[in-house]
Amino acid sequence: MKKWPLRNLLNPVVTRSLLYGTDSFDMEYVLQKIDQIKTMSGKEVKRVWFGEWERKASRYIEYGEKAEKAGNRVSAEAFYMMTAQCYYAGYQINTDDIDQKRDVYEKLAKYYKKAVSFRPNKVEYIEIPVPALGKVKLCGYIHYPNKGTGKSYIFSQISKKGWLVSGGVMTRAKMFYDMNKHLDGLVSYYDYVALD
Repeated sequence: MKKWPLRNLLNPVVTRSLLYGTDSFDMEYVLQKIDQIKTMSGKEVKRVWFGEWERKASRYIEYGEKAEKAGNRVSAEAFYMMTAQCYYAGYQINTDDIDQKRDVYEKLAKYYKKAVSFRPNKVEYIEIPVPALGKVKLCGYIHYPNKGTGKSYIFSQISKKGWLVSGGVMTRAKMFYDMNKHLDGLVSYYDYVALD
């Protein structure tokens, strides 16, 4: 029977964490700690995994707080985001301990929210209800781009068959169909309509 290295078994967890932005050096450090486990068991892997990510997160929290106190908003944002990424990596591993999983998720949400509070552009927290799952809501953030970054120009250059609405009020009648005047709206004439 072939014995698989634990790194290969953790590959989906590692991949998801790295895609989220977890620092690759931090990931390698934690994986090396996993490699050092003498007696391999699921409980020991979880203990080391959660413990190492908690230690990493605590270090980044300390750096973030120092940066925040010094008025270094960019550094504070970066350290709090790294904290959230550590908690995200910790959250990815399967565990039967629901309380531990909830605790890690709450820390992830707390430090992500703290990190985005330092962003210069508007960030809005949203909850999307999922009626099929009862009272369950999907939580997320909308990150609005900064003004003056060329969005209007890009949207106006996508195609000659598009229309850019810049400012003003857009009504359903203008966009789709004016029932009083019996006129088609913009979407019937263009391949796309961009709202700026």
